[in-house]
Amino acid sequence: MINIDKLAIMANRKEDENLRFRTYLKGHADPYILDKQFKELHEKYFKIYNCKDCRNCCKKLNTSMTEEELDTICNKLNLDKE
Repeated sequence: MINIDKLAIMANRKEDENLRFRTYLKGHADPYILDKQFKELHEKYFKIYNCKDCRNCCKKLNTSMTEEELDTICNKLNLDKE
């Protein structure tokens, strides 16, 4: 089981490095290749780990999205943004 508190501490320690990496990817990576690689990793690891077992990430970690992303999700799920 993932210790979500420990994960949050580790993420905070790497925050600057992660920001630099994401900034680099935005300027240098092919978005289609990156999406394909992410999908492959997602499928690989979600075969061996069921995140429904604890749901701690959803309970404790903050997520952020743009208004555009929120609009897209709401439209797709036929939900009101509120």
